[in-house]
Amino acid sequence: MSYDPRLLELYAPWRTCRACRLCDFRVRLIEGFGHARAPVMFVLDRLSVDDTAEARLSPDSPYLRIIWSFVTEAGKNPTDYWYTPSVACPTLRISGQEYGLETTPLPQRGDMTACRPRLHAEVGIVEPEIIVACGPNAAKAVMQTGAPSVQYGLGGLVEAQIAGEYGAYPVPLMLVRSPHELYTHRDLTEGGTWHTTSQFIAEAIRIAEQLRG
Repeated sequence: MSYDPRLLELYAPWRTCRACRLCDFRVRLIEGFGHARAPVMFVLDRLSVDDTAEARLSPDSPYLRIIWSFVTEAGKNPTDYWYTPSVACPTLRISGQEYGLETTPLPQRGDMTACRPRLHAEVGIVEPEIIVACGPNAAKAVMQTGAPSVQYGLGGLVEAQIAGEYGAYPVPLMLVRSPHELYTHRDLTEGGTWHTTSQFIAEAIRIAEQLRG
């Protein structure tokens, strides 16, 4: 694990952001974590109920454990990569009564648009070689237009235009299945969703390491 002090500066104004409706659910900003010079950045399409209740993204998240299992299967240390949510505020207020919900809702387009500058700034600091969008909503959070679909874009690479200080620049993006889909529909057969997602993530890591090297 490593951390870049520039991330503290990045997150500071977003802790009081009022740009979308999700600020009403925010107890604490849910920040990315991992290795701040990671070759691969994983963007999650939604948060688990545990993430929302604890107001943080951690390895204990059931969705993040799925991603970590794929990274481990690729023979890599999960702490060498960066993980961040598509939006940094919860999409649901968690109370004792609501805690039994299986998942939280996906963020809406307006929520992702409002949070995209934060996400792009995070990409600019971490400087990954490849972004892995975990679910189509994660791809839409990164890309304003042209996001790949599950029907046609799984496992392929597209150019995501990232807004930087001096203009937009391209970063390769790969779409894989949402951890929520994998968590709720565990197809462990050869060639099933779990197997193919593992292969896609291993390929993303391999390409990223080649580019970094």
